[in-house]
Amino acid sequence: YFSNPWQDNIRILGKALDLSDAAEKVISDYDSYIAGIKQANPGFAGKSLSYTVWFGTQRGLSYQSLPGSIITEVFTSIGFTQAQNAGSFSETQTVSPELMGSIDADVLIVSGSEGATEATPEAIPGLTDSAVFQGLEAWKNGHTVITEKKSPAGWAMSTAGPMGTRVALDILVPRIAEAIG
Repeated sequence: YFSNPWQDNIRILGKALDLSDAAEKVISDYDSYIAGIKQANPGFAGKSLSYTVWFGTQRGLSYQSLPGSIITEVFTSIGFTQAQNAGSFSETQTVSPELMGSIDADVLIVSGSEGATEATPEAIPGLTDSAVFQGLEAWKNGHTVITEKKSPAGWAMSTAGPMGTRVALDILVPRIAEAIG
């Protein structure tokens, strides 16, 4: 059940509850929403994107836009491509210092930062102050979007459904657009 695409799950639930038309409307509304983002942001087309989550200095950084993942599907649906070295994380999601270069992309998102605050979202002690992170092109070019721990973007992106994805993209898309100009 949980391995199915969310659209299949919505259709299954719609059929079981005799709400097939409502299920199809959820899907078509989501498709229209995604098409609107893509149309409004043509600058996303063809740019690579990496989505990561910062769990603090104890657990570190986790790479979430794995090949075939829901997160990758969401960002490619609005025009982005997967980062060139995304396959480096097929067996592990932990971004060790040796793998830090593999997360580099045209756009880098770091979600759920414990060190960031609304006042200084760009400062994450233990991550953004490391020489390896500072060497990333996305960081040097100002194409890094960091969300605060209390931002709903992180948990919303992890829900893999239409409502959560909309919450996350409503927060992230304007920040990505601003970062890449």
